[in-house]
Amino acid sequence: MTMMMIAGMIGAGVTAAAMLAASAGETPAAPPRVLRIVPSSGATVPAGPLEVTVTFDRPMRGDGWSFTTSDRGRYPRCAAVPRLSPDRRTFTLACTVEAGGRYAIGINGGRYRNFVGENGMPATAAQTMFRAR
Repeated sequence: MTMMMIAGMIGAGVTAAAMLAASAGETPAAPPRVLRIVPSSGATVPAGPLEVTVTFDRPMRGDGWSFTTSDRGRYPRCAAVPRLSPDRRTFTLACTVEAGGRYAIGINGGRYRNFVGENGMPATAAQTMFRAR
């Protein structure tokens, strides 16, 4: 599977908190999980502008993100920087899709793991695949 990072890290030390906890002998909490991605896998959306939203099970750090490409579909044209909701659980990325396109967007895929919880742990990987009409 071919992957590349589309948008990325603005800060440094993404997993510093998790590494400090591990070195101190503490058991780090479970990694954040994706609760919902819109558009969902299998969806068909109208061509044109759309917002891709990713909602996590807990507040996230806002200084990094990893929307990734996949060989399972095209990556849409998207803004470079997503918006983060006030509760810090949902990232929204403005994108544009073309009629007839089959799209795939990964979250924290491969070596790109910049969606990180406030505990410093990268979120588990997820992906959505959808079509535009």
